[in-house]
Amino acid sequence: MAWSIDADSTLSVTLADDDGEHHHSAVGTWPVDALAQILGVEVLGLSQHSIGDSNGACGTTREHGSNSGAATYVEVRRGGKSAWGVGIDGSVVASSLNAVVAAANNLG
Repeated sequence: MAWSIDADSTLSVTLADDDGEHHHSAVGTWPVDALAQILGVEVLGLSQHSIGDSNGACGTTREHGSNSGAATYVEVRRGGKSAWGVGIDGSVVASSLNAVVAAANNLG
């Protein structure tokens, strides 16, 4: 998944499936909300935890030598079915977006 957020808080994403790449955009109160709109899911819960240390445990070198990142756990619902997803990234926004996509994929 490739994504960007512009100055007016529009989330633009490129999602891939068996039929190829699909480009979408939406405005939400935050990026997770915008992606949930695009995927047609409702976010029921989100929990986020800092991970990593100064020794590179997360694998992404950040400003000031920090290698911390985030693990995000998200529960989504579509119709009467709910599912959880997890995202891990050096960026808290990317970990959140990855978790939403994982949860939506787990809905089947």
